[in-house]
Amino acid sequence: MVTPSTEISLELANKIVGALTRTTLGVGARQDFTNNFGAYIRYEADDFGGDTAGIGLSAKF
Repeated sequence: MVTPSTEISLELANKIVGALTRTTLGVGARQDFTNNFGAYIRYEADDFGGDTAGIGLSAKF
């Protein structure tokens, strides 16, 4: 049986990079269309001024 599902994520991380502490906030969403295949979108920003965004397809085996 196919079970489509939606997942929303929010992540707050604190990482030590050398002598500095890096705080990262990430937010994302994932939609599974079948039990094995889906799509996602994610945005991440940190206090060093780095922003990352991504979209893609995913497969689970």
